[in-house]
Amino acid sequence: MPFDELDEKAQDRRKRIDRALAVAGGLLKRASELWGSMVPKREPPLALESVLPDLALTENAHGCVRIRRVEVPVFSAGECVHPRGYVFRPQPDPARLSPSLDPDLLMALGAMPPPDTPVALERIAFLDTETTGLGGPTGTYAFLVGLGYFRYGVPGEPATLHFVCEQYFMEDYPHEPALLVHLRQRLSEFEALVTFNGAGYDIPLLEARAILNRMRLPLDLPHVDLLWPARIVYRPTIGSCALASLEANVLGVVRRHDIEGAFIPQIYFDHLRGRGRERLVPVFDHNVQDIVSLGALLLLFVEMLEDPAHAALQRPENLHGIARLWRSAGRVEHELPFLESACEYEPSPQSHFKLVGDLLRHYRRTGQYARGVELLRLECRRAGRHHPELYTELAKWYEHRMRDVEAALRVVEEAQAQADFMLGSGLLDAQAACRWSALLTDLSQRRARLLRKRQRQGK
Repeated sequence: MPFDELDEKAQDRRKRIDRALAVAGGLLKRASELWGSMVPKREPPLALESVLPDLALTENAHGCVRIRRVEVPVFSAGECVHPRGYVFRPQPDPARLSPSLDPDLLMALGAMPPPDTPVALERIAFLDTETTGLGGPTGTYAFLVGLGYFRYGVPGEPATLHFVCEQYFMEDYPHEPALLVHLRQRLSEFEALVTFNGAGYDIPLLEARAILNRMRLPLDLPHVDLLWPARIVYRPTIGSCALASLEANVLGVVRRHDIEGAFIPQIYFDHLRGRGRERLVPVFDHNVQDIVSLGALLLLFVEMLEDPAHAALQRPENLHGIARLWRSAGRVEHELPFLESACEYEPSPQSHFKLVGDLLRHYRRTGQYARGVELLRLECRRAGRHHPELYTELAKWYEHRMRDVEAALRVVEEAQAQADFMLGSGLLDAQAACRWSALLTDLSQRRARLLRKRQRQGK
């Protein structure tokens, strides 16, 4: 405000401030003079090209999409096979690597809809998205879509196999149609799709975003969601089956450049505001390693499904899980080697009886009643004192499967003698004594019925 327009008090205060500033000799300054130096100068935002030099710009009729392409060798002697630390691990066995996957293998991994013919390895797409949140599809955008696939340097030569990852980046919201159109074009070139939790998140999100943009994506391909087989095979041994847990405990992958998934949406929002664009680099790295790990996990599952003696199947729970995959696909003829291999280990009591139950179910379905009886007799000798119901099951198999009433009577009488001994020993707690008493009652009724049945057969 000009000096002339101030009242007397304000003019007096202004004069005193001026005298104090003159005496200070430049050591003091007015607040208005300091304010300009305190406000930080905002630097212009970094260009995407300076942050990610290999991020190319592609235009189509719907706008612009940024595309990045990364190749990772499948077979390499080095630990770090890419400057950014992307690694394909474990490396598959070249002798076992087939250029195409049999429909039975994909069905065992839960492919929906099931394929009718073998699918070439190079025609399988691996899909993963990075999004602006975990909400519904109407308010959530897939700003980064990664698409991976295998590629042979020389057709049919496993040593030249590479894993290629293409990333499609939406620079701003108006460019979403361009990204979806490009993704639609690329997906039309493949015959099958592999994701991790894609059935519950990625696929529904992309389908909804495409519908909101008045288009359709070819996502009705045979789809393998690797989360489902991973839970069946590995949950009993490692607990969490998140992709990071599988990388650490199964694949042996240690990420060099990574970021927590919870921070990714905010990094994209900052990018839209022109801030912190250099933080997009670990987001792209995170997406690439996710997709590379999907490729490694698929090949590992394929090898394990074909070989009960695979080096990765060192736990009976894992072998049992592979057998369950075959059974869920309706291929019970393939589950037996895995069940029998699992029986060679010493599993926990709970998992052991689940395994025995599945083996008995297999023998019953395939008519191998003699092998079922042999297994039950072995289990009665091994654990009959702690699990008296095994005797009842063995008697049932003799009577109804083997049609041998005499053998069933012998089992019942042996079990009765065992029950009398256990109840008279005084070593049982209340719960165990109750189980043996119930067994003794059942055995008495079963013996009387078997005697009547034998008498009828004698006539």
